[in-house]
Amino acid sequence: MGRPRLLRILYPRIQNHREDSVLLNPFDVRVSPYRKTSDSDPDASVRMVFTHPLFLLLLIPWIVVVIWFLMGRGERVYVSTTRFWKTDAPHTAATASWRPPPGWAVLVLSGLLCWIFYSSGFTLGRSVSGVRWVMDRYVWTQAALSNDPEPIRAIDRTKTVSVPDASDPFRPTASPTLEQLKQTVQRLLHESDETLLVVTAQPFQIDHPRVQILRPDHAIKNAGIQHVALTLVPHPQIMVRVWNQTEQTQSVLRVDQARQIIELPEPGKTRDYFVDLAQPGPVVQVILELKDDLPVDNQAWLVLRSPRVRLEIGPGLAEPVTRFAIAYQQEHVPPPDADRVTISNDPNQFPPVVVLRSGGRSGSGPLSVTDHPVVRWIDWERIRPLIDKSLSEDELSGDPVVLIGDRPVVTTGPGRVEIGFDLNRLSNRPELVVLLANAIEWVVGEQGVYEWVGPGELGPEWQMEQGMQGIDQAPGVYVHPTLGRQAVSVPAIQVTQGPARPIRDQELSDRTEKWVGPGLLLTGSILILIGLFCLTPKGRRVR
Repeated sequence: MGRPRLLRILYPRIQNHREDSVLLNPFDVRVSPYRKTSDSDPDASVRMVFTHPLFLLLLIPWIVVVIWFLMGRGERVYVSTTRFWKTDAPHTAATASWRPPPGWAVLVLSGLLCWIFYSSGFTLGRSVSGVRWVMDRYVWTQAALSNDPEPIRAIDRTKTVSVPDASDPFRPTASPTLEQLKQTVQRLLHESDETLLVVTAQPFQIDHPRVQILRPDHAIKNAGIQHVALTLVPHPQIMVRVWNQTEQTQSVLRVDQARQIIELPEPGKTRDYFVDLAQPGPVVQVILELKDDLPVDNQAWLVLRSPRVRLEIGPGLAEPVTRFAIAYQQEHVPPPDADRVTISNDPNQFPPVVVLRSGGRSGSGPLSVTDHPVVRWIDWERIRPLIDKSLSEDELSGDPVVLIGDRPVVTTGPGRVEIGFDLNRLSNRPELVVLLANAIEWVVGEQGVYEWVGPGELGPEWQMEQGMQGIDQAPGVYVHPTLGRQAVSVPAIQVTQGPARPIRDQELSDRTEKWVGPGLLLTGSILILIGLFCLTPKGRRVR
């Protein structure tokens, strides 16, 4: 009699399993899987599963007691005297041998073994190989799972397809996955006849007999930054739009170093907040300080994106300027329709142009700097000693932006910027890079734009410079080897609670779990009681 047949005789209810039932067990420890021979379901197999395997450690003292009973020992006989056994013959020690344990010990040990297996959560279940888990890695789903870890232990990782594909199906991603989830389910339905168990908290619906949608039943509370925009005209100011789906009424909004307490909008609504900034840098970070289930949308970044231009370098330029132009073109790869900007020593060059004048004379007098985009982010007082003795002999044309006394140092005009001192003096100084970059951006009619993109819009070449770790496509600042920086922000995730079908739904549990455990407990208790009854000393009946 083969093992599968023997199991069907011992556990006849295994034969009456539902064909679509799937064993969901936190540990899925498979011990000696016996194949179930069936024409209708050849891939099904009977397996042993231990929900709480730590209780199997009790087998160690149980085995010790069994060995102790099996070890042979000499019988002890009580006599009145040992005088008759005194002899000069050599003494021979009794040799130990294995012997069967007494009947009562067999019953008690068997009962204890049943109790140990019952405590360890032993079940006999049927595993169906034609089942595939589809795990949605979106932060919404992962947040719901992290608040209820029981479903995570129930998922068979060896049969899991993650969306998007990853080695860890539980690593969250901020990239939208709903459309990709639909495509993956349709593909798997077309490629195989497996039953698909789709784990997602998103509003994913599909009407197919081989698809079961399992939704974590944890309610998500979330608030986040829905939109961020920054303007430099007439003065730097940032607008932050906040969406709220929590019971919290107050929070702290932090923009770089500025920090203010705000009143949150009512649940399900948004509100705009405006914060004045002194002088925003190339990267602006916004943080909404509160605790909710989805922190991924509580931070946002903006990056100042320079306009794409194609630089043309005139002859006879100083070496620091040439080096800057080459580096600028490498970092700002121009598109085919990029604007052309020329850096030249010739004042007759057609605009847009940045004209550089050679230095030769000294200047004196007070320093005057106007509020102009060409000269922003430069400490002119610090670099004044370097330019005082290198002013151009020629008169600059255009509107003066920086003056030393009555002598123009930097002027602007339609499509042109003129710099009237020797830039060799600023060699290897950051002011050289900032001044030329400002001039190039201004002559093409743009001052740069603070912008951000959504997750998933950047390719694999972009590497995170700062932001949230442990999440794919997380919000933060990314760097490209040739395209420079780019901000990635996650618009507030508006959670909609649909009808939840918990992963631990009893409809998906194996029916044998309901009777193997109580059967072990009852069998063990009966065996122990019979063994103890046999051990109890009983007097003889005398007539």
